[in-house]
Amino acid sequence: MRIFIFKSDTNPDLRAFSDDQDGNKLPAQFQPWHAIGVIRPEAAPPHNLSRDVIEASSAIIDAEAVYLDAKGRAQFDLLHSRLNDHVAIATAFAC
Repeated sequence: MRIFIFKSDTNPDLRAFSDDQDGNKLPAQFQPWHAIGVIRPEAAPPHNLSRDVIEASSAIIDAEAVYLDAKGRAQFDLLHSRLNDHVAIATAFAC
């Protein structure tokens, strides 16, 4: 399945994923939505997001990159340098 990436005009920092190329499944309160990209079926989603999670949701609204320490606590300061991007995971909010 192709996954479409959208940006909200209402909140310019807000992005969303949807399987609907017109963005009709995305929340109305953040309209208008504009498609800014597409993830091909054979391609991996950005930010270490799971394709299975995206495809199982009707839409994913935003995501936060998180680095978890050995105790499972989020350590956001370790992401500022971008040196730990390879071990960061994306925590997504689905609706």
